[in-house]
Amino acid sequence: MASTFIFYQYFVALALLVLAIVLIKIKVFEKNPLPVVLIYAGAISDLIDRFRLQGVVDYIDIRIWPSFNLADCLITVGIIWLAVQLLRPRANS
Repeated sequence: MASTFIFYQYFVALALLVLAIVLIKIKVFEKNPLPVVLIYAGAISDLIDRFRLQGVVDYIDIRIWPSFNLADCLITVGIIWLAVQLLRPRANS
């Protein structure tokens, strides 16, 4: 179990690094870096919980939806915002 946890931590760190490289290559940071900042803030918050508590604590419970935490909200909003930003046609200037 401990080796799986360590593998998971390295996998997440590698995924964040790859995401940063891809986003820098497609120049998402030029106009509006906030969606990427939200994604990284949520991911880092979850990583801190996993290192500290060996898991993530979900503390927001809406009865009609599975429980979640603020980091999940940040990641979700950041991904939606980034998708809209990437899919929106760019004006030629």
